Amino acid sequence: QWNMKINSYETCPAHSDTFVSGAGFRFLKNGKTTKSIEVNVVNPYDVNVGCGSDDIKNCLGAGSLELIIDGEKHVVGGDYKTKDGLARITAFNTYYPCSRKWYDFNVQATKDLANLRSGRQLNADEPDVFEVIKDLKKTMINQDECQKWINDRQEYRDLFLQPGHYSTVIIKTNDIALHLEYKQE
Repeated sequence: QWNMKINSYETCPAHSDTFVSGAGFRFLKNGKTTKSIEVNVVNPYDVNVGCGSDDIKNCLGAGSLELIIDGEKHVVGGDYKTKDGLARITAFNTYYPCSRKWYDFNVQATKDLANLRSGRQLNADEPDVFEVIKDLKKTMINQDECQKWINDRQEYRDLFLQPGHYSTVIIKTNDIALHLEYKQE
């Protein structure tokens, strides 16, 4: 089960006044919740909330984005798992060239949709975070410029320490794969 939280803003221009401010995913087995994942804008009416501490500079979306995984709140980037270990959530700050392009997807014919599940399996041989990012490269706005940034993050091992207003959240389970992009403005 999944839901999106939508907020409308009266001060924005007509037809550009509605935005997604949260997404929630609840996984059920035999009618009971097995895991839950939320990605939320902390305060949809004031995005300049900051990290909340002078010691923290790498909070997601410059402090305006939070993850809640099985009830546990996370405000900094990281490579997280649900309590049952069957979902992986990778979240990190990035910058414009490494953000996802709009309309980078291919529309599949309905007859091909039945075969999707067989290709999505989590296992102990999961790729490391940089392999996940490498897989996203084809969707990035500026692949060449972003490659240097990725190389630097890999060399300095500081991907989850990056400050920024752009954040990427990737959620993967055996059944779904989601790529969320967030830009704080």
